[in-house]
Amino acid sequence: MVNTGENAYIIFNGIDSEYKNVDVALKDKVLQITFDKSDSGESAKQVYEIEPYSSEKFDAIQLIENDKETYFERVYS
Repeated sequence: MVNTGENAYIIFNGIDSEYKNVDVALKDKVLQITFDKSDSGESAKQVYEIEPYSSEKFDAIQLIENDKETYFERVYS
């Protein structure tokens, strides 16, 4: 995740994966990022703006992949 002070951005680095239906919601100071992931055999980076949720507005991030909670495989800052 990249924070510019105003907005935050998340970068999906799809290595042999494709991300679709990305949605962001703020619930009880938890930023929920939901998405569908499928194997594509190709690599692609996708950037999504998390608007208007700057990192000062949430305490935690929850990833939901294909309707199941998941985790970050790698985090870069």
